[in-house]
This record gives sequence, structure tokens and C-alpha cells, in this order.
Amino acid sequence: MQLSFLTGLIALVAFGHAQAQFTAKMNGVTIKKGTKFTAPIIVRGKHVGFDIDPTTLGAVNYFFTGAADPERLVTTKTNIYLRKTPTLTAAQRANPVIDRVELEDDDFEIRVETNAGKVKIQAKDMASGGLFQFEPEMEDESKVEFTKVLDPGLFYFINPFTNKTNFGNGINADATHLMLIGKDSPEAATLTFQDGSTSKWSVLAGGRLGSVFGHDATEQGGAASNCTKQCQNQNQIHGSLPVPPDPTSVTPLFAPKQTAA
Repeated sequence: MQLSFLTGLIALVAFGHAQAQFTAKMNGVTIKKGTKFTAPIIVRGKHVGFDIDPTTLGAVNYFFTGAADPERLVTTKTNIYLRKTPTLTAAQRANPVIDRVELEDDDFEIRVETNAGKVKIQAKDMASGGLFQFEPEMEDESKVEFTKVLDPGLFYFINPFTNKTNFGNGINADATHLMLIGKDSPEAATLTFQDGSTSKWSVLAGGRLGSVFGHDATEQGGAASNCTKQCQNQNQIHGSLPVPPDPTSVTPLFAPKQTAA
């Protein structure tokens, strides 16, 4: 017997997805195509929120709300990173205009065009998974450096089960939430700097720098490809690989080693 529409809707609400709804406003007004980008864009959803800075075209103050969901990683509002910003020249930042915007349930996409290129941001309003990514494309096809700075409550660490770099707060999962684990997700990008709180990436035109959370952040997949155009589905994982156990007693990257007294 097929589920009725009402039964299906109740099921969606129970899993926390039906109510997911992004808003994106500048000066209190919902943004639209053709608008000059002159003030911070405030993006808010049921599960996540962040702002977009008109002076850098970067994302700042990204956080999880802790809203009820079987896949949630926190139970209260938790700041994840202070900023994820591109390093652009004055010309690459000049005269930003919203060239494209899509707001549909738990999906948000914005493309900002300037005198010298475009920057696209995509985000999803969900408790975990692939939630955020940047895609720069400058007219001269130059590389763009991105700097990501974690909130002071989080840190980068080496996952002992995958030997890959994750970030989180080190708090174990319990009956109310899964462990907070994230991972930088690059495509056609090279890591140029890494410490316990900051990562820097050089991203090719057409490449991207994303963030994945929860089980997607610990899957034992291979390295990202260098695909920049017409990337195929095989370059994406989407929860299809084995997930190792949560790490325990994680230590921030480059933290000083404890010595016996």
C-alpha cells in the first residue's frame, strides 16, 4: 500500500527535512537577481546559517542551529568557522552584482559577478552531509586562494581511522547527537597551508572548495579529482563508501605534546 500524501508529509517532518527553508536577505529584503551587492547578505535556515561579506565575497560566521534531526551533530547553536574567504584583487571585487540566486526549500545558490569574474556559493539547509561550497571563476582564469578559519571551539585533527584531516570539537556522540566531524572538500584545489585552526587552498578556475559533515566527512574515499568542467558522477561520493567508527581522544594538529612531570 502506498503512503498517502499526509502520511508522507508527516514522515518528512519527523526526519526534520520538510521544515527546512532558507532565507537570504540584504538590508531586510530578500535578494534577487540584478541587485547590487552593497551590504551583508544574511542567510538563515532551520539547521545552518551564515553571512556573505560584500567586501571580500566570502562567507563569515557559519553555524549549526542544533535543530532536532536524527543526523544532527550538535544540540545548541554552535559556531563552525569564522570565515571562508577568497583572496581577490581590487578589480576582482569591484562592482559586485547578484547575477543568479536560487532559494528552494533546503537549497541556496548565489552567483556574484564583478568587473573581473564570478564567485558562486551553494549551500544546503540540512543537519549533515555536503552543506557548503565555493566555486570561483575569474575572467583571466587565475587561481584563487581561499582561507578558512575555524571557530575557536573547533580544531583540525588527523583521523586515526582514515589518516585524513578532519575538523571538529572532539566531543563524542551520545543519544542526542552524532559526533561533530567535518572535512574540507576540494576539487581542482591544492592545500597551501594547514595548522590547527586554519587551512588555505589554491583553487583553479572552475574548481571548488566545499565542506562536508557527519558520515560524509569520514568516508574512506580517494583523493578529489582535478575535474573543473562537466564533472561526472563518479567524481562524487554521496554516502556510498564505508564509514569508519568515530575517532576518540583526538588531538589538534600541531598541539604541543604532553611530557611527563
